[in-house]
Order: sequence, then structure tokens, then C-alpha cells
Amino acid sequence: MSRPSDRLLRFALLALLTLPLAGCGASLGAYVPVGQLPPPAATAQTIEPGDLVSVNVWNAERMATRQRVLDDGTVSLFFLDRVMVAGKTTSEVAADVTARIGDVVKSPQVNVVIEEVAGHTLSVMGEVQHPGTVSVLRAAGVLDALAAAGGLTPFAHRDRIFVLRQRPEPLRVRVRYEELVHGDPAAIGFRLRAGDVVVVE
Repeated sequence: MSRPSDRLLRFALLALLTLPLAGCGASLGAYVPVGQLPPPAATAQTIEPGDLVSVNVWNAERMATRQRVLDDGTVSLFFLDRVMVAGKTTSEVAADVTARIGDVVKSPQVNVVIEEVAGHTLSVMGEVQHPGTVSVLRAAGVLDALAAAGGLTPFAHRDRIFVLRQRPEPLRVRVRYEELVHGDPAAIGFRLRAGDVVVVE
């Protein structure tokens, strides 16, 4: 029969062994591993505010324009004033302009091109060299955001990188640094959006 002091010692040792594990699990909180997210759907590139676009109408040089899309998603075209282009593909905008200038230009042929893609603004917080707001290209991934923030600090947990996203619904995605540098398809293919927050613990 074990003595009370022996039982107490075993209980204390068990508590010391399990406490760190419980603490690590609790600190991670709820998240979705990047590998469990559905692959992004292949969609045509759309025009967004800040993009530099050119619109040319064959045989109607006066209607040509080259300008940045305003914050309200529009550009100004000769005869048409404001034209909504944000959220549409170049083909959709060309079709829209073609339909609207049919009374002015005979058999119009409209060509729309995105000459320069505007970047996203997002936040990188935690154990990075320069935490704060960064600007990245629209197709940027987590590795791009970390690079824009100066990289990880020596105190960073490389397996505790999280992306916080609020829209269309709250989401917390976990990405491991090793997955990024070793080219894991899910980690590399995950694209950031404007308003995302990257947190390195």
C-alpha cells in the first residue's frame, strides 16, 4: 500500500507534465489549418478600385482613356460620364461600353486592358521585424506579407502563424512557416485579401 506522500508526489509530477501541454493547446485557440481549406476557384481577373485601366474604341480615338479606377469603382469615358467597372472582367466592361455607345459609334469595337493591378493593404502583427500596415500585390500570399514586414523575429513561433479574416464570415487560418518555405501547395496557394490580419505568435 502506497503512502500518502507517494501518492501526492505522483500527482504533483503528473500535474507538472500535463500543464504545459494543456497551456500550449489553449493558447492556439480555434483555427482552421490551411490544408483543410477548399482550393480557390479559378476565376477571371476582375477590375478593382485603384487599378490602372485603358479603354480603346477602334476608329474613335477621342473615346480612348487611360486612368485609375476611382474608389467608387468607376472611370470616366467620353460621352458616357461615369462607367462602373469594379468587380467586372475586362470583357464585361467592353461589352457594357459597346452597348452604350452603339448610337454614337457605328459597329464599335472596344478593347479594355488592366495595365496595372492595385495592391492590398493589410496588417502584420506579432513577432515580425516591422509590425503594422503593409501593402502587397493583390495575388500576394502569407510569405509576401511576412517579407513586407521585415521577416520573423528570433522569438517567433514558426508553427504559429495565423491569418484573421472577417469577411464573408470570421475565419482564423493557421499556416506553418515550414509549409511556406518548402512549397506546400495549400500554404503557397492561399491568397490574402484586403483587410486580413497576419499574426505571428
